[in-house]
Amino acid sequence: MINSDQISTQVKALQILKQLLQDQMNYSFLQFYLSKKSNLKNVMNLLNSEQEKVKDEAFELLHLIVTCNCEKDMSIKEALIKNRGMLKEWLDEYHRPEETIDFL
Repeated sequence: MINSDQISTQVKALQILKQLLQDQMNYSFLQFYLSKKSNLKNVMNLLNSEQEKVKDEAFELLHLIVTCNCEKDMSIKEALIKNRGMLKEWLDEYHRPEETIDFL
């Protein structure tokens, strides 16, 4: 569902997935999700979406994945390290301060 052609479906699926992963009751699901490199790849690819809302939700999900205190599979760690340059560029672009207007 997160790869749907429908933007509203993508956004809702990302929101639900994030909620599931954040819930302490679903810790085993979190571990399972983080054990699959393809899940990380899907989230990282969504960062390139043309839709800002999809990018926002993907960023929140990526943040959850990266900052999770659970043990990550080595392939996940390697993928994050391998793509750190691209992730840094994306973060710099994503968090670019809005242009400010100087009032007289």
